[in-house]
Amino acid sequence: MKPFPKLPKYPAYWISVLFTPVICGEDILFVGVCGEFNTTKFAERILPDETLKRLFPKSPQAQEFIDFVIDNLNKNGDFRTDALILQGFSLGRRSDTYCDCKLDLIEQAIKFSSSFVSFEEYLSWKESKVLSQRIPTRPVEPIH
Repeated sequence: MKPFPKLPKYPAYWISVLFTPVICGEDILFVGVCGEFNTTKFAERILPDETLKRLFPKSPQAQEFIDFVIDNLNKNGDFRTDALILQGFSLGRRSDTYCDCKLDLIEQAIKFSSSFVSFEEYLSWKESKVLSQRIPTRPVEPIH
């Protein structure tokens, strides 16, 4: 008989970042997650660039609005809806949990919320984003 797996170590919580693209509209999109893991607060967009381009083909600034709100959440660490700086954004309810790393927390948020992306798609996008930041934009000339 297999032993029961160890329970996650750290208390944490996550809150979904929601976006209503049309004011007073009925569509509400889960675009990011904010929370706290191991006493460190964070906010992160979960929708890849390609998904946003498909959702808003005639409005490329939607991505900029979302990133602006996420950046502001990271700067001030105040996870209350009335602290959001742009109209059309709100926060979901807080979900308390336990996990071993921040990535586990984001995975829980994506899996337990209505999201346009799977956790695997999110990971693929994040990895490609990190790789694109490491690749030099112009070739490096060899030293003679």
